[in-house]
Amino acid sequence: MNLSRQLILGYRAFLLLAFCVRGFLALASLGCSARLTVLPEVAQYPEPAQVLIRGKIIYEGKQEYLPGTVGEGGNTDTKLLIKYTLDESHSREDYVLLNAGGYAVGPKGWNIVGTLEIMDGDKVIRKFISVAFAKGPGQFGDTLTELRRKALMAVRGNIEAQMFKDAEALQRLVNETH
Repeated sequence: MNLSRQLILGYRAFLLLAFCVRGFLALASLGCSARLTVLPEVAQYPEPAQVLIRGKIIYEGKQEYLPGTVGEGGNTDTKLLIKYTLDESHSREDYVLLNAGGYAVGPKGWNIVGTLEIMDGDKVIRKFISVAFAKGPGQFGDTLTELRRKALMAVRGNIEAQMFKDAEALQRLVNETH
């Protein structure tokens, strides 16, 4: 075989190998989905969430991320304030694998900390905190927006579950503040 024919066959073999590796990575990544870790661990989640406490809500975000266990209003003489805050951070580590067809790969994710404080005037009388870590593969997984939404919904559900678990104590708290 002459040298030019060997080079052409070698180049074609390289292209075929690169195509196979790229296809393998694509297929392997299809099975990869976001990993979601939520703390603290709570065994029982209410379905659907019911309002357990009412007061003046202080929250600057979409209503869909507010726990369903809190509601606006209540008695006219109530001094209860319900403050809900979300602290967010995200990460993305992109690097390009040239031998995988030039695809950007690497993990990405969102970290959300939700804090719900029940206050009597300026005094915090009960606090619920939840943390969610949503991580996924770079190229073929969920987008950062999808990971963020999953983490926000997980935090909301976890705080609802914590409040559901503490429903009797919350009722006593409401009765004491009137």
